Amino acid sequence: MKKVMLLLIAAFFISPLLICVPQAQAAADWKQYCQNEMSTDYYDANSIQRSGDVVQVTILIKYTPRGTNVFPSLKIDHQIIFAEINCRNKTFLQKRIISYGADGSLIDDQSSDDLDVLPEEREPYAIHPGSFDDLLFVCAF
Repeated sequence: MKKVMLLLIAAFFISPLLICVPQAQAAADWKQYCQNEMSTDYYDANSIQRSGDVVQVTILIKYTPRGTNVFPSLKIDHQIIFAEINCRNKTFLQKRIISYGADGSLIDDQSSDDLDVLPEEREPYAIHPGSFDDLLFVCAF
C-alpha cells in the first residue's frame, strides 16, 4: 500500500512538469521543386509559415558534382536556407544560410545580417522563374 501511495504522490508532482515540456517539432517534409545541372532543390512543407503577404519557408539545396565545383575550395555538398518570400512584391530574401560538407560537417552558418556574400543577397530581390528562389507557389498555402 505504501508503494502505491508513493507512486500516486510522485505522479501528482511529476505530471505538471510533463505538461511544460515543449512538443517536438514535426520532421521535415522535403518536396522537390527544382532540378538542373547544378542542384536539386527542395522545400520543407512543414516549415511554411504565413503572415500577411510574407511566407517563410526552409529550402534544401543538394548540389550535383558540377554544382559543387562552382566553389571547389569550400567543398559544399548541400545548404539549408531559411527564406522569406513576399508574395505581393514577388521577392525573395535569404534570412540564413547553413552550408554542409558531404560528411555532414558544418562549413558555414550565416544570417542575412552577416552574409559575406554578394550584397544583393542581404536585401530582398526579384524571384527568377525556374531558379531555386522560384517558390511563389508557396503563396497559395
